[in-house]
Amino acid sequence: MRPATREIATVDWTGTNGVVEIFDGDRLARRYMGIDELSTLRRVKNGMEQVCRAGRGYLDANLNFMVDPDEKKVYFEISEFTNYIFFEQPDITDQ
Repeated sequence: MRPATREIATVDWTGTNGVVEIFDGDRLARRYMGIDELSTLRRVKNGMEQVCRAGRGYLDANLNFMVDPDEKKVYFEISEFTNYIFFEQPDITDQ
């Protein structure tokens, strides 16, 4: 018999140009750009709660802070134990 899993999602941020940067120690390891929604997922499995952040964004594979033609929008999850920052990228073309 498969254990029951229950998932609850809460949308914490909506916008058009969010950025998540994930760090390995003090080194930038991964960046997602163009995020329009970042949610908190709470999963309860066998009475234990697991929390993570989830969203969709463009994986900036070469970390050049641009969405290149070969970089696709992907779904991602960030565990509660991951070092990351989230911010809204300002549109500098409006200045």
